[in-house]
Amino acid sequence: SRKRKIGAFLGSLLVHAIMYGLALATVAPFLWMFFTSLKDLPDILTYPPRWIPERMTLDNYISAFEAAPFGRYYFNSLFVSLAVTIGQLITCSMAAYAFARLQFRGRDLLFYLFLGTMMIPGQVTMIPAFMVLHWLGWVDTYYALIVPGLASAFGTFLLRQFFLTIPRDLEDAASLDGCSKFGVL
Repeated sequence: SRKRKIGAFLGSLLVHAIMYGLALATVAPFLWMFFTSLKDLPDILTYPPRWIPERMTLDNYISAFEAAPFGRYYFNSLFVSLAVTIGQLITCSMAAYAFARLQFRGRDLLFYLFLGTMMIPGQVTMIPAFMVLHWLGWVDTYYALIVPGLASAFGTFLLRQFFLTIPRDLEDAASLDGCSKFGVL
């Protein structure tokens, strides 16, 4: 029993050592990048390279922020990603609810056609999408970044599958309490 415990401990120790080694191998490039960003140019070019610089400096960060308007870049990324996320939540949830709960003629065929659009590569639609954006005068605007991403067949499919798992009894209870279809959604 004692030998078994020692064997289990050594096995566990070996597994932990391997995992810590793999974790270090994963983190090492990020550490190298960070420490290199704190070096002067001569320190970056020294051979053999050193992990930790003798003299750390923030001059590289200051130069980078003076060279480009990173604040504006960050705002653009944040604004576009939030707008697309909120837009997809709205459009995909409404479409998914319609495909999951509403009964109308041709619903399944329309859903399968909608799913079929996922098989079309983005490279095929890139030029026609650009032409439409150019025709609308939206090139170099936020509209061109946001509007094409407002609807997604994949998001609609995922939400439809989720809505199908919700019991209809909840929907019936909401209807009895006076909710409209939009209220049930």
